[in-house]
Amino acid sequence: TGGTSFIVTNLWSQWKGPIDEEKLSYVDRDLFYDKEYAEGFYKMADYHLENAYMFDYSKDGTNRDVVNDLIKQFLYKGYSVDLSFYTKGYDESTNAAYTYYDHCLSNHSVTIVGWDDNYTADNFDDNTGAWLVKNSWGSNFGDAGYFHLAYADTTHGSFAVYDLGENTNYATNYQYDSFMPTQAMAAD
Repeated sequence: TGGTSFIVTNLWSQWKGPIDEEKLSYVDRDLFYDKEYAEGFYKMADYHLENAYMFDYSKDGTNRDVVNDLIKQFLYKGYSVDLSFYTKGYDESTNAAYTYYDHCLSNHSVTIVGWDDNYTADNFDDNTGAWLVKNSWGSNFGDAGYFHLAYADTTHGSFAVYDLGENTNYATNYQYDSFMPTQAMAAD
């Protein structure tokens, strides 16, 4: 029901997740409505977060090439990259997405697993290049669960890479900070 890479990093650094989907399905909404059920997952972690790398485009977009190169470096090293964006401009005939908004909040998170600098699609408005993205909506969506997301999509934001280790790598988590809820605020 929403979240950010900052919230994920905070929770995982406390060994509150991640857990395998076999234990808690993506579509299992009981976690949000049944307190006792949710408490069963409270300190469960199948992996331990060892490092989190979070980065974003600057507001004026002048660092897009630098950020895109950083993403490719992580992918080349075998990492996947979490990405938030606004799902609007998806074309089922090409399994590709491109949305252009000047000011827009993200409403979906996906995982970048590859790229193609020469990828073109009609709905990209003659822009080339796209991320190969794994979606969370199952294998019936897109091309067996994957689609291309244009580099030029203006709604990209909140990139994150999570470096995970085995849940047996440390016996104790010495942590002072606990989760602090965050909220977005706007003023006219």
